[in-house]
Amino acid sequence: MNARNSIGSTPLHWACEDASVEIVELMVKNWKEFCIDIKAQDDDGDTPLDVTNLWFQRNPWNKHLKQVKEMLKNEYSKMNDAEQSD
Repeated sequence: MNARNSIGSTPLHWACEDASVEIVELMVKNWKEFCIDIKAQDDDGDTPLDVTNLWFQRNPWNKHLKQVKEMLKNEYSKMNDAEQSD
């Protein structure tokens, strides 16, 4: 699940670019179980959330991108909260 293409993008990056809500949801909900690095950076230093934000800026009317963005933001927030409580 953390395989990378020639520019360092992971399957989660690709799913975010495509605004594939179901795939992103599956990966985000199960990241621990499947050891998915949901904060992985591509060769440009962009995380899946960064990629989603870039596409959302270009397509603010895309409701699927908005859903993906919110899912990732929520999960990142949970991760940050857990890190701070450790």
